[in-house]
Amino acid sequence: MTFLDGIPEPDRVDALVAEAAGLAPEVLAVSGRDVYLHLPSGYHQAKLTNTFLERRLGRVATARNWRTVLALADLAGVAS
Repeated sequence: MTFLDGIPEPDRVDALVAEAAGLAPEVLAVSGRDVYLHLPSGYHQAKLTNTFLERRLGRVATARNWRTVLALADLAGVAS
């Protein structure tokens, strides 16, 4: 999961989604300030990296694996 410092411009999101379609089996979905990633080969071999996303979206990004996201949500008392 990648968290952005703000909502990217819609035209940048559209361009990113189109470009990412050619990077299968990696998949992404953008929702507001969040980018959900599915990286079957792992992050260390991914093409959809923070740098890639930052350049395409024009936003600062930070990534965390899903287990960490859930643990932080639990610590914050917002996990279900």
